[in-house]
Amino acid sequence: MNGKINVNPKNMPPYLSEQLFDRWVDNFLLGNASTLAPQLHVVFSPKEKKDVYGILSPEEAKERIGALAPLREGTKKDFEGILSTIETKEDLLEMAGCLARCLAPENENEREAISERIKEIAAIVKFCVLRLGEYCHGKREIVLYTNSILRTCYGKTNEQAFEEVFAHELFHAYHFFYLHGGGKDGDILCRTDETKRVVLESLASYYEAEYCKTYRIPTDLARLWKREEAAIYPYAGAKYIDSSAKFEEIFKISSDLDGALRTLLCKDEEGREQFYKIKNGYQGGICEKKASVASVTEYCRASLGAEFSTGPKYFITKKMREFFARHGEEIGDKMRIVCQEEDGKIALFLDIKGTQRSSAALDLLCSDSGFRVFCPKERTADSFRAIRRTIVIGLDEWKNAAGAPRPFSAVVSMIDANLQPFRDKLFELETLLDTL
Repeated sequence: MNGKINVNPKNMPPYLSEQLFDRWVDNFLLGNASTLAPQLHVVFSPKEKKDVYGILSPEEAKERIGALAPLREGTKKDFEGILSTIETKEDLLEMAGCLARCLAPENENEREAISERIKEIAAIVKFCVLRLGEYCHGKREIVLYTNSILRTCYGKTNEQAFEEVFAHELFHAYHFFYLHGGGKDGDILCRTDETKRVVLESLASYYEAEYCKTYRIPTDLARLWKREEAAIYPYAGAKYIDSSAKFEEIFKISSDLDGALRTLLCKDEEGREQFYKIKNGYQGGICEKKASVASVTEYCRASLGAEFSTGPKYFITKKMREFFARHGEEIGDKMRIVCQEEDGKIALFLDIKGTQRSSAALDLLCSDSGFRVFCPKERTADSFRAIRRTIVIGLDEWKNAAGAPRPFSAVVSMIDANLQPFRDKLFELETLLDTL
């Protein structure tokens, strides 16, 4: 051992000692940390600090869920009763299925889609976490929050709980000195953005988990990573590190924090989504947009008396399905109403797909002179729009002067007015289908 770490005994629990910390330094997994130890100070604080993660309060989340779809009179009471029992993020995740059943009691596909949207909203609900420790590079100081550590040491001894937190903070110290010693300190010392937070905490959290595995300290870190998004809870980026080789790669290039974040996250679609949420300053906009589009899609579907077909943004009416059935065919995606977001606006149109003689029903329809009035010139060899694009609502029109989403009830009259021309055209088309 080349040197001892400086431990301030004030507020130190009696079962800890300077010798114990020296042993933990010797346990360091990445190399010899004992040369670093004399430059570090360990202090104990009885203070309680909390870190808040997330964007929405539970009440704000409830409002967004209420705007996902118009409530049916028969389920409104149940829906409101369930909402009144929800107080936390965990409550909301647990009750997502029940809330979805109230919002979509008749259609299973619709119910599953709404349940997923509720979970997306729940993912950004605020939650508090006790801060157990921190490393202050300016002071070369590791702070251990004694009372908070003792409150969270379920399933492990008090000594193991302190060892785990110390291992996490010692890694931070080593990381700072590693970059500083190599003359690569610009990003890590000067930046304060979310990119830095996610890279540093993901690496430290992965190291902490490996340390606990090596020294048989019980921990539930993986459960926390799995539950949270890296864009919300920076430690959760550790779940994208699938090997010690990946960890070492990210660690070695972390003087370039942007490159390290890309290497950490951009392996698959889920990780790339997290990457762009972090880089774009994620404030719930993606979830808000999905909720808005979903609400309008469901309202349009219900207003047109349609049912979902091959996906959550596609639906068909009974008369459309019956027309194909009369000619011995399944409708599939040959004719479908599409409701989707385009450039910040929610658009509605009716598509027809099928080459000549691939569908007897479509050939009959397309040969009818009355049908041609529905068809603009926008068409390819195998598809065309039978009813033109209608803008149902712009997402900016959904927001109030402060930029917050308004209740669905505040925009429903606007949606109805914009939807009416499409509804009229659809009625004309269905009348024609009845004659063929």
